[in-house]
Amino acid sequence: FACAGYEILDQPTFTSIEAGIKAAKKAVPDIIVLCSADDTYSTMAASLSEAMGQDTILVVAGNPTEFLEELQGYGIKHFIHMRTNLLEALQEFNKYLLKS
Repeated sequence: FACAGYEILDQPTFTSIEAGIKAAKKAVPDIIVLCSADDTYSTMAASLSEAMGQDTILVVAGNPTEFLEELQGYGIKHFIHMRTNLLEALQEFNKYLLKS
């Protein structure tokens, strides 16, 4: 995201999902990137999606294939990983953000 000129609010590692949600609500970001271990995304995504609503784009950093359907059920549509076409992904985010 930084390579496309997005302002990045680099956050420290949070010790709980509650602390992450509190920081996210304070920052009011357009996009939140979840960076964690694959087996923790489901719990994080459910809590974060519920807390932030549909106005914030949630992105998972990784490709947790075992949990894709579950994450999609929580509203996660975006995954950034080594096989992501960066240009296409950034164009998609720009379309959404510029029409908001």
